[in-house]
Amino acid sequence: MLRRPVGGGEVTYHLANAPETMTLADMAGTGCLRWTIEEDVELRKGEVGLAHYEVTKLRGGYHHITLSLLALAFMKDGGGKKSAGLSVPEIRQLLDVVLPRVPWDARTALAWLRHQHRRKAAATASHRRRWLREHPYQAAL
Repeated sequence: MLRRPVGGGEVTYHLANAPETMTLADMAGTGCLRWTIEEDVELRKGEVGLAHYEVTKLRGGYHHITLSLLALAFMKDGGGKKSAGLSVPEIRQLLDVVLPRVPWDARTALAWLRHQHRRKAAATASHRRRWLREHPYQAAL
């Protein structure tokens, strides 16, 4: 699919693997939608903190991106325009509906606590091993 702006300009192209039953108007609409999404994300990066994260694991990155995009969704109305904004209690109420909390029983709470202690012990041991490697003469004192 080739795209030329009205009034002239640079011709862009899109390669699509859409089914043969898709109309040209639907394909053009989808092609234009991609540009809108990219522009919106680029403009809102600083506004919701999408560009401000330092993670060491993929899960942390997905967590940050998901929450940033969720914040962006709360900031905008359905038409794509910035809304007046929601208050913190309104957002909490919406999150309670969208992301309901699962109540913990005693077994789940204890398993979580054991997991946290194992993680902290492993981190402490790792830091100690690294410190000993970097300071071999001080460790002998």
